[in-house]
Amino acid sequence: MKPPPASATTRPSSSGVARPATTEGARWVACRSIHNYIELWFWSGLRTSEINGLEWRFVDFKDNAIAIERVLVAGEEKNRTKTAEARLVRLNRRAYAALQRQRAFTQVAGGRVFQDPRTSKPWHSEEAFTRVYWSRILTRLGIRYRRPYNMRHSYATSMLMAGMTPAFCARQLGHTVEMFLRTYAKLVLWKTRARPQCRLHLKCSLRRATP
Repeated sequence: MKPPPASATTRPSSSGVARPATTEGARWVACRSIHNYIELWFWSGLRTSEINGLEWRFVDFKDNAIAIERVLVAGEEKNRTKTAEARLVRLNRRAYAALQRQRAFTQVAGGRVFQDPRTSKPWHSEEAFTRVYWSRILTRLGIRYRRPYNMRHSYATSMLMAGMTPAFCARQLGHTVEMFLRTYAKLVLWKTRARPQCRLHLKCSLRRATP
């Protein structure tokens, strides 16, 4: 998406009179913010309550991590996570980039990282985001509907496919190793079987190519 025209943002003119934001500019900000929201969700595996409750003070760009200490459930802030244990989530490049882009929209206020662009207030639930944005995005992309929560499962899958250990994956998601293995047992088994088979195919190919 192209950046908004200069008139889209609210900036003081040379005469000191504020220029009101245009509808086009507001739409551009909303699209960028939603893009960042979805990308962080995909590449961090946070629970719905965790990403909605994330505050800027818990984002550490120097250490490439975010601290999950509070959650937002049905609009109510709780000083504990689902498992009642705080954790550090390490940021990969995609998650880090999403947060860096989002700084321009909400960091000055110093509160929630993500807000509903329509109201400039924190997301209260998954339902509003699903109805207004998520369902429409999937429809336009021709993708069968699935809950936004499935982005968490996609992240778990990506980590395993990248060769990360179940212990690391479990820490990222806030699971015990046992819970993680129960949830993703089929994928873990497939991964452990596929790797040796791929090595064997590669070795056979190399032998055939050797004169």
